[in-house]
Amino acid sequence: MSLKLKYLEIEDFKTYYGKHVFGPLPSFTAVIGPNGGGKSNILDAIAFVLGERLTALRVKKGKQLIHREKAVDDGEGDDAATASVTAVFSLPDGSEKAFKRVMSSQGSEFLVDGTEVSFSTYQKRLQELGINLLCRNFIVFQGSVESIAMYGSKEKVKMFEEISGSSALKTEYNHLRKDMARAEEEMTADFEKLNMVVSQYHDLKLDRRQEQKYEELEKECKREKIKLQLFRLYHIGTAQESLQGEVEVKEQALKELKEKGKKQAENLEEKQKNQTVIVQDIGSMEQNVGELEIQLSKKRSELVTVKDCLAERMKKKNICSNLLSKAKDAQDDQLRKLEDLKKELEKTEILAAQFEKRLAEEALKMGKSVQLEGEQLKKYHQLKQQVGQCCVTLQQKVDYLSRQLKTQLDQLANENRRMEERQEALRRKQEEVQDLKKRIERLTVNLKLKKESLAEKQQVFKDMQKEVIYKRDRVKRLKNELETLTDELNEATWDVNQIQRHTKKREVLEMLREKFPGIYDRLKNLCQPIHPKYHLAITRVLFKHLDSIVVDNEVTARRCIHYLCDQRIDRETFLPLNYLQVHPVRESLRAIQDPQNVKLAFDLVKFEPPEVKMAVLFATNDILVCDTPEDAMKVAYEIDERRLSAVALDGTFFSKSGLVSGGKLDLEKKAKCWSEKNVAKMTSKKNTVMGELRELQKVAREESEIKILEVQVHGQEAQVKYVSLELDHFHKQIEELEEQQRKMEEELMIHTDLLETMQAATTEHEMEILEVKEEMNKKENEIFEDFCREIGVPDICLFENEGLQILMEREQERLKFEKQKSRIMSLISYEENRDMEKDVKKWDVAIAAQTKALAEAKKEEKEKIGEIEAIMKLVAEARSALVKKGQTLHKAEETVDAAQEEARLLRREREKMQNRISRIRQKIAVLRVERQTILQQCHIKDMKLPLVSGSLQQALGQGMESSASSSSREISSELQQSQSEPNIEVDFSSLSRRYRELENEEQRNNVEEHIVTKISRLEENLGNLQPPKKNTRQSLIQLDQQVKAMRVALREKQHLAKSAKDAFEKVKQQRRRLFMDCFSSVSEKIDHLFKTLCHDNTAQAMLETDNQEEPYLGSIIYHCIPPGKRCQQMCTLSGGEKAIASLVLLFALHSYNPVPFFILDEVDAALDKINICRVTSYLRKNKEEMQIVVISHKDRLYHKADALIGITFRTNGYSKVFSLDLTPYRMRRHHSHHSLSPQPQQQSSTSAMEIQEEAV
Repeated sequence: MSLKLKYLEIEDFKTYYGKHVFGPLPSFTAVIGPNGGGKSNILDAIAFVLGERLTALRVKKGKQLIHREKAVDDGEGDDAATASVTAVFSLPDGSEKAFKRVMSSQGSEFLVDGTEVSFSTYQKRLQELGINLLCRNFIVFQGSVESIAMYGSKEKVKMFEEISGSSALKTEYNHLRKDMARAEEEMTADFEKLNMVVSQYHDLKLDRRQEQKYEELEKECKREKIKLQLFRLYHIGTAQESLQGEVEVKEQALKELKEKGKKQAENLEEKQKNQTVIVQDIGSMEQNVGELEIQLSKKRSELVTVKDCLAERMKKKNICSNLLSKAKDAQDDQLRKLEDLKKELEKTEILAAQFEKRLAEEALKMGKSVQLEGEQLKKYHQLKQQVGQCCVTLQQKVDYLSRQLKTQLDQLANENRRMEERQEALRRKQEEVQDLKKRIERLTVNLKLKKESLAEKQQVFKDMQKEVIYKRDRVKRLKNELETLTDELNEATWDVNQIQRHTKKREVLEMLREKFPGIYDRLKNLCQPIHPKYHLAITRVLFKHLDSIVVDNEVTARRCIHYLCDQRIDRETFLPLNYLQVHPVRESLRAIQDPQNVKLAFDLVKFEPPEVKMAVLFATNDILVCDTPEDAMKVAYEIDERRLSAVALDGTFFSKSGLVSGGKLDLEKKAKCWSEKNVAKMTSKKNTVMGELRELQKVAREESEIKILEVQVHGQEAQVKYVSLELDHFHKQIEELEEQQRKMEEELMIHTDLLETMQAATTEHEMEILEVKEEMNKKENEIFEDFCREIGVPDICLFENEGLQILMEREQERLKFEKQKSRIMSLISYEENRDMEKDVKKWDVAIAAQTKALAEAKKEEKEKIGEIEAIMKLVAEARSALVKKGQTLHKAEETVDAAQEEARLLRREREKMQNRISRIRQKIAVLRVERQTILQQCHIKDMKLPLVSGSLQQALGQGMESSASSSSREISSELQQSQSEPNIEVDFSSLSRRYRELENEEQRNNVEEHIVTKISRLEENLGNLQPPKKNTRQSLIQLDQQVKAMRVALREKQHLAKSAKDAFEKVKQQRRRLFMDCFSSVSEKIDHLFKTLCHDNTAQAMLETDNQEEPYLGSIIYHCIPPGKRCQQMCTLSGGEKAIASLVLLFALHSYNPVPFFILDEVDAALDKINICRVTSYLRKNKEEMQIVVISHKDRLYHKADALIGITFRTNGYSKVFSLDLTPYRMRRHHSHHSLSPQPQQQSSTSAMEIQEEAV
């Protein structure tokens, strides 16, 4: 083994704090220790120093590789901490090379033999030693051994490319491949261009032959066109001369009509003045009637107000009368009560006197009955004195209690009297509350009635106000509408003949509809322009078909024609829908952009029902509508080689045959047909509007009534407000009275409780006195026992109490009489203090005032009725006069109407004459425009027209002016145009006599049609030939030179493409050779290795590629068939089988490109004992060819190593390292084996186990 990893130095890397040196490492080293001790961090350290990415080292950030205690020891924070790993390799020549990688917060630093280098240089130096980390064929991380066999096909290809070295050619390969593709594309494009140019060269040869034929037909067509224009110009000139003479005759007749109309206008003006005077008088009379009616409404409103006031005063008088009656009743009741109370007081005094008299008599009688004898009396006094001495204390107590009892009885009597007074005051308050409640009830009913009346009047007021506002707006809208209808009707007024013609045509159509089914209507009634601005243009387009009748089929049309002939009715034109030959609309005409706003006439017409579409298409016939005559002429003669027909919005029509027609005044008259449909409807609507206006003129009278009603509403609102305030005042009084009543009831309850308390105290004192007296009586009876026996009484108390009891009864009876007298005196005082006479006088005064006001209201009512009757009489007289004046106005209107009708007939006759003159002048103008247009077209189309004087350039200068003049059709403009017309005289000598001497219009049309047909045939032939390109000879020469140059360029491109392909093929073959050498070598070794590790020749392993031509672009498939199993996918194998397959692949790759060492992390985790022994055996067998460092937990593997590195952990995440060289033990074991002694083997095994236990 030439290259070897000798030392590994780790400093502050992950769990290794401080500096740790591993080595020198033997050929087979095993790393053991418990889980979590940091064994895999050794593998991470080796990968780290070989340049592995941080993500493969199980960290997210570089600072996670630095031991956490490092920064604490440095005392400078995380930024000062670093971690480093150094790998020292022993070279074949005995020298050493050290690779070191340092990680800090700023990133990684790479050093080779102590010199800092870049990462690329670092990798290059490692590759020089045969270490390429990208191959991933010598480091197996923990848990990834099985995934090597599960690599995808592309990952396997990538691994083979890195090992074989073909990946170094990948960039050059892709670059040359793009160059080759680009060169081939350019060569193909040049070849296609050459073919295209050659094809154009052949096409030009054919165009050259067609050009000669086309020029001959074009010359013949020009000759015929010149003949046609000469023919048209000649007959236009003759027609102009004829029409000019007719104009002079018509102008003389027009002059006579104007004189006659002037006289008629003066007569009409005089009659209209008379009518105006009558209308003004009627207006004044109507205004007078209106004012009288307003006054009448005001008076009626005032009468209503007076009646309301009268009713209100009558109601107040009745209320005052009722209140007076109640006041008198209350006064009588007061006098009656006083009289009764005085009688009762007198009676009580008599009874009290009689009681006192009876007491005196009884006292005298009692004094005689209690006389004793001398000795008995003396003995009685002695015994009494003895009793007094014996009961001094008890007597004093009785006296004291008696005084208190008397005081309490007096207080109780006073409180009883006060309670009676309060009860009487409470009763009076209750009577006042009930009286107020009755008044509130009456006022509430009255307020409800007033509010209902007010709501009704307010609703009536709102309704009338809304109606008046609506009528004002309605009058305004109706006046505007009437003005609009009048203007429209004036514009649409027909003359008598026109009305007769229209009526006759309508009767004919109705008659045909009754006779035959399948008749729709006249075309003008079935369609309508979509906007008024198109009326003239659409009228020009549909000119000869406007009155045509649309029918369903040819049979219906023939039957109608026969019927018209039999009835000798004027002839009609019919359009049978199934017989019309209509060409489809040319969609290209809708796409015309220059000039703008060019539209098909068919698109500007709306029609109903849809069945008449064929008739509309037939009548419009692909005619285009333009904004101006200039646009129409451009569209007709310049847009397409085949001429089109176009019409301007002013009605100027340019036919495809070359004819131009105008005539705006006649066209406007004809265009009125679109609005004729609405004349009857507008007339009826005008009459309706006028009738409604007459009805709405009464709005002034309603406004006065609204004002009166508004005054009434405000008055009633004030009354409601007053009653509401009075009602609120009464409610407040009731609340105050009820509050006083509540307080009085509370005081009454308090006095009741006080009386009960005082009564209880009195009773208690009486009982106490009785108890003391009983004790005194007991002692007294003991002393008077012998004395009582002497005088013959049971006891002395009975003898003495007989007189005392009588005395007590007398006192109570006397007190009763005093209370009765006090109560009666209080009531008399209350009744005398009530001044009922004041209320009677107050209501007497109120009744007198209401009676006076009621009389005044009745007088005012009578006056208002008289005024209303007088105004009504005046209104009747004014209306009678207004009716008479209206009759006079009617007669005046009839006279004015007759004069207006006569003037209208004269005006219509004059208009007819003017229209005839205008039509003739229009015809002259149209002929002039046609002549100018022909001359202009000849100049534009470069037609050599023979001239006697002038030039076609002059016609071009005046052409636009002539078109504009013709389009406006103003007479003055025409006169100016005729004066400013250029002096161009055409030479007609070349025109044959048979073309000049034609008798009528029909012959001229036939000759013109013949020439036009010949021109059309020639143009059709030209159109079929399709005009060839000009200067084809020069184009042929240029194309020939271009073909030669392109062939030279193509040969150069072919040479460049071949060179690019050769270079690509060279790199391709080199890359394939490198890849296939590696692939073939590994394929040959892998099966043998698999059989060796499985110890079974039935085991199979194979590699396949699906792209033999370029295997690096394809996929590599790896199959392993373990002993006793069938062929299956790698994912279905067990974990151990996958691990064996992965190791076989790594060992096979190593056989092709040996690496200095293998680093394996727990590759035996999924292996059973047998497979571990087989793998261990293979590793020991090949340890001289490759250095092996393996991390394992299985003793069957690590006890076969040359050295052990034990990793355990301390507290706080520190890893502790042990190492043991097993070579001495192995030598002793070998020696003991020869001496048949088992002791060394046991010792070696024990030593290894001790290390494992110590690590734990």
